[in-house]
Amino acid sequence: PRLWGLVHFRRQAAALLERIYSEEKPGGKTIHSIFHSVVDGFAILKGGRTLIGVAIYSLVIWCVIAFSIWFSLLAFDIHIPVAGSLVMLAALVFGIAIPTQGGVGTYEWFGQQALMIFFAVGVSKAAAAVLVMHVFAASPTIIMGLWFTYREGLSFRGLREEATGGGRNGNPAAPDLLKPVQIEIN
Repeated sequence: PRLWGLVHFRRQAAALLERIYSEEKPGGKTIHSIFHSVVDGFAILKGGRTLIGVAIYSLVIWCVIAFSIWFSLLAFDIHIPVAGSLVMLAALVFGIAIPTQGGVGTYEWFGQQALMIFFAVGVSKAAAAVLVMHVFAASPTIIMGLWFTYREGLSFRGLREEATGGGRNGNPAAPDLLKPVQIEIN
């Protein structure tokens, strides 16, 4: 409800923000820019048809993920109800949401705990199943990333030099990543 109101009453919300913290104050332009970027990101809430389409696609994606968890566990001879894969999905989402490199460790721990607590799976079997699930879940992204890195003629050394300021013209690449991007939604 709040986001819907923010999107539909953007002008009034921007005026309120201006009264609370003027653009003329230190950091004001940045705060207002962030505000408008966030509101632009939720502009989809304006269109009912688009929002319904996105909700349906989202539901389909979550179901595909839940079924992939269920089938992965069957491969390890772990039989849980199909609805149990939603419990696993919730646990794995918590695990991946904790900031670590690629979710390694937290994904496995949360998944293992869910299997042991809710489905009485042994420690070793649970650990093995979740580790393999994580490898298969992350592999497509890693493979595509490596392929596009190669395709673009990039190297890890070149990327490191760009990030640390040793790249083109001695300028680090990171500030370019912070520039706002305008996206048109029709």
